[in-house]
Amino acid sequence: MKINNVLTVCVGNICRSPVAQALFKQHYPHLEVQSAGIEAPVGKDIHPTMGALLKRNNLELANHRSKIVSKLMMRWADLIIVMESWQRDDLMAIDPTSAGKIFALGHFLKLEIMDPVNHDDAFFEQTCHTIEQCVISWQQLIKPN
Repeated sequence: MKINNVLTVCVGNICRSPVAQALFKQHYPHLEVQSAGIEAPVGKDIHPTMGALLKRNNLELANHRSKIVSKLMMRWADLIIVMESWQRDDLMAIDPTSAGKIFALGHFLKLEIMDPVNHDDAFFEQTCHTIEQCVISWQQLIKPN
């Protein structure tokens, strides 16, 4: 499978999927990467704690605003990454034809990425670290062009 376009998906598109988007772009600069949420409040900025972590780690998401995942986005993507396995079912309800390209970010490490909202700063930091480890684990499938 040739991967050029990656869509990262979480619930609100203000924490996990934007971080995964930024990290996929950092580790695989040849990719086009977008992020979206299953129940995203349209137009919201990244969560302030997550935004501060991204800045501290020299990761940038210029002009990020949350958006809801669409069938069009799913069809654009060669690989769709979810944070928790239950999200795969929600996406398959949107576009059943995308089933074969939807995977959990933690697929290779057997991890789920829990939502850090309503947790302390340490949980946010651990979430970022876990997301990065999971992104790196995709190197066995994602090759530079």
